[in-house]
Amino acid sequence: MIPSYQIQGRILEWSTGRVVRDEVRHASSDSIEMAKRQAQAFTDAGFTAWIFEVRTGSLSPQYTLLQRIRPVRAKASPPSPHSA
Repeated sequence: MIPSYQIQGRILEWSTGRVVRDEVRHASSDSIEMAKRQAQAFTDAGFTAWIFEVRTGSLSPQYTLLQRIRPVRAKASPPSPHSA
């Protein structure tokens, strides 16, 4: 069984106690290197990403979580002296 990889990305944004954005992205790859690049692209866009190894050949595919990658939160910029 040759593994393949599924990449999932999700972003949730909240405002005043409710979800205002819930977006999911999916991708697949035959190589772990490409899966990591796709996951990085998801996190660069603000998504949390999960990489799963998928093995087929039995009655149903078997998914194994390999890695979860959280987006890096940008630091808040200091106030501009011109914004007063």
